[in-house]
Amino acid sequence: MRGVLFEKEREVMASEPGWQPYYCLDVMRCVFTDFMQTSESRLYPEQLKSMEDSIRDMAISIGGLIRLKNTGLPTAYDSFYQTAGIIFLVVASFAWSPEMG
Repeated sequence: MRGVLFEKEREVMASEPGWQPYYCLDVMRCVFTDFMQTSESRLYPEQLKSMEDSIRDMAISIGGLIRLKNTGLPTAYDSFYQTAGIIFLVVASFAWSPEMG
């Protein structure tokens, strides 16, 4: 809608749910590789290696995030943080009330 992607790219991404992050990483890799192929940028091979390492790390992280999204977190995690937050707010109000008057 903002014109960042071509319509064909959006259709390709929408046709296969779950692999959109990998598609975006491939586009990043292609754009950066095309740039590095130009004559003035061939002087910096360490930048190419650094970018490839970053893209590889993101790709590895995406796998874990997709698994987490599909399985979800146990309900105990949500209830623990909710309970801890409520206890903190109740205790904090008593602890800070003398200073606030």
